Amino acid sequence: MFNLYSNKTFVIMYHKIEEHKEGLKGICVRPKTFDRQMKYLYSRGFRTIPFKQLVEILKTKSKIPKKVFVLTFDDGYENNYTDAFPILKKYNFTATIFLNAGAIGKHYEYPRSGPAQKHLSAEQITEMSELIDFGSHCITHPVLTQISFNEVLEEIKTSKTIIEKITKKPVDTFCYPYGEYDRNIVDTVKKYYSGACTTKSCLVSENTDPYLIPRIELKELRSMSFRDIKSMGTVLIIATKPGG
Repeated sequence: MFNLYSNKTFVIMYHKIEEHKEGLKGICVRPKTFDRQMKYLYSRGFRTIPFKQLVEILKTKSKIPKKVFVLTFDDGYENNYTDAFPILKKYNFTATIFLNAGAIGKHYEYPRSGPAQKHLSAEQITEMSELIDFGSHCITHPVLTQISFNEVLEEIKTSKTIIEKITKKPVDTFCYPYGEYDRNIVDTVKKYYSGACTTKSCLVSENTDPYLIPRIELKELRSMSFRDIKSMGTVLIIATKPGG
C-alpha cells in the first residue's frame, strides 16, 4: 500500500489557530493541538518547503523530495502571528499565508463565520517574513464564480499589488476563496501568479496541476467529519511510512 504514496506529498490548510470562542468552530484549531500536529511531523523527520517551491517542483516536473510538506493558512488572521508563528519558529517550519488583502490591519467579518476578527497588520507581516511567504486570497474574499469578469480581474490583480507593497517581495501564489473557480478564472490567475491552491482534499503528485493544487485541512478531532478523518489518516500513513 505504501507504494501508492511514493513521490507524493501533502499541503496542509489552516485558518485560525486559537481557542474557539464564537463563530464557525470548524476553522479553529487550538494552539496546543497545532503544536502537537507539528511535533508529530517534526519528530518523524518531516520538513517544510514554501508553497512557491512546491509550485516550481510541479512546473519543472522535478521529483518531489522525500519527507517534505507544505503548510498554508487562509485569510491572514492575527492569531497566525500571536499563536501559530511561535510554534512554527519552535520547529523551524516555514509556511505560506494567503492574505485577504482588504482585511490587512483590520477587523474583518466573513459571511457565516462569526463576528469580525482582527487580521495581520503590515508590521506583523513584515516581521513574519523570516519564515513565512505571503500569497493572495483576493481583496474582499468573494466567490469568484459569482462576480463579473472585471471584478475578478480587480480581485486577482490588485490584491497582488497591495501585498507586494507591504512585503517588498514578489507575490507569486494565489488561493481561490471558498475553493471556487472556473476555467476563465484559472486562466486569469495564470497571468499574474506562478501557481494556486484549492480546497480539494487529496495528495499532491508529480502530475498535479500547479494552478489546482489540493490541500488537506487538519482540524480539532471534535470538529472533524469522516472525510476529515480520512484525510488525516492519509497524512499519518505518509508520516509513518518506512523509509519515507
